[in-house]
Amino acid sequence: MNLLSDRIKLALDESELDQSALSRMVGVSTVAVNGWCTGATKSIKGENLLKASRALGVSPMWLATGAGNMRPGNVPVPEPEYPRTPSEKEYALIPQYSTKGCCGNGYMNEHVEVKGGLAFKRDWLARMGLDESNACVITASGDSMSPTIQDSDVMLLDTSIKPLRTGEMYAILMDEEVIVKRLAKEFGITLLRSDNPNKSTYPDISVPPGLQLEIIGRVAWRGGSF
Repeated sequence: MNLLSDRIKLALDESELDQSALSRMVGVSTVAVNGWCTGATKSIKGENLLKASRALGVSPMWLATGAGNMRPGNVPVPEPEYPRTPSEKEYALIPQYSTKGCCGNGYMNEHVEVKGGLAFKRDWLARMGLDESNACVITASGDSMSPTIQDSDVMLLDTSIKPLRTGEMYAILMDEEVIVKRLAKEFGITLLRSDNPNKSTYPDISVPPGLQLEIIGRVAWRGGSF
């Protein structure tokens, strides 16, 4: 194999790495690695050669010139490096409660417990204006908020006390049941509204004047299947 591009492609195929993984392991751009693979770059020199050969598990001499054995001394092919566990520095574990927020006519939660958590990137939480100490995850039940929220979707709630905003969705405790509705106002009347267009099944709920809603939290994010 006289060409660097041929040797690089062979080493990549046998290592099960791709160009992006190799660029990360060597510390160069994907454009640089692509140049090695296409032949636009004819040679790799210095520290990059040593790092690339180590990442690919091949001899630096063979990679640079094609001379000698590809893997002298039975150099093992390295395993691709993938993150296995979310880093606590990068991710916050938000508690997930057994509470079901009903997207229907209400769901009685007689017993609530923490059943694990979901990991969210801390920088994403910051961009969303969420404090992890004021966040929790619950599960949706029913289809009154469809198509926005489907049955069994998970919902990230912001439980901090803030002024309620018209148009936002909230988990609300009403008559000892947890419901999820969108806050609306019409002609000075506060309404709890379903996103489901079937209003005969899911009519708007008028909030009596002076009634203080028991807000559990604002729905900041939802996740589920397509």
